[in-house]
Amino acid sequence: MQSQQPDWTVYKRKSAQPRIFLIVSALLIIYGAVGVAVNLRLLPLLFEGVGAWFGGHVAWDAPQQFGWLSAVQSHYDARPWLPWAAWLVGVALLPFAFSHSQRDPSAAQNAVALSTSSPQRKNARWIALGVLALLIVVGGVDRMVELWPQSYGLTREPYDDEGVYAGTSQLFLQGALPYRDYFFAHPPIAAIAYAPAMAYHFTAWGSPTSFMMARYLSVFYSLVTLALIFGIGYKLAGLWGGALAGGLWAIDGRVIEINRKIMLEGPLVMLSCAGVLLRCWTAP
Repeated sequence: MQSQQPDWTVYKRKSAQPRIFLIVSALLIIYGAVGVAVNLRLLPLLFEGVGAWFGGHVAWDAPQQFGWLSAVQSHYDARPWLPWAAWLVGVALLPFAFSHSQRDPSAAQNAVALSTSSPQRKNARWIALGVLALLIVVGGVDRMVELWPQSYGLTREPYDDEGVYAGTSQLFLQGALPYRDYFFAHPPIAAIAYAPAMAYHFTAWGSPTSFMMARYLSVFYSLVTLALIFGIGYKLAGLWGGALAGGLWAIDGRVIEINRKIMLEGPLVMLSCAGVLLRCWTAP
């Protein structure tokens, strides 16, 4: 009786996947980090700062560029958003690079067999998607009821911080970067998160339409966050956990108030929840 030999090619292929994710993630993070440093002119500033430490020129006399870096600076200056996007994608791929591939194959096979043999488990995914869709509708109505139409939403609950984030996104579209061209006491995501909305009906000094598009984008970020929170709860505690977590986010009054405004909390919480869900999804 001949024993069946394992397929080592499949094992090698699966074991190589985390390494590929790690390489791609590292390249994207390096590309993004170099781009941010070049965009913000950190190398000339560091050079002049060290010189000032030893009695040379003061730091604010730093040149805007070095001649031998002109080609690299031209590449990144033409696409100031690309380094930030590459860095974020690289960070998002990290959990897949360090996922636990050494799992018990027999347990995985039993789980697959159990999931495929039960009709209830097949329907559970559709039920979860239906609950999530209902929560998104409820959350969207709760948020948009005070923002639509534009003429009405423009006057609802104005907040001074909205001008900060809308203004920095407007400057970003005009090529002015935080930390390099003006003082900015916030994380960089605040300067780019609402730039897509400000690009709609773009004018040099902004417009009411662009401002409202940014508010609608904030609502979109909050609904994506709702889906991520539902996924985290579903992964940790099943359908009831996802429904409870997503339901609280959908109807919480304070959350709704913040999600109607152009605020840092929207994209920041969304990215944080995406990181948590990636961790839950790739954990054993």
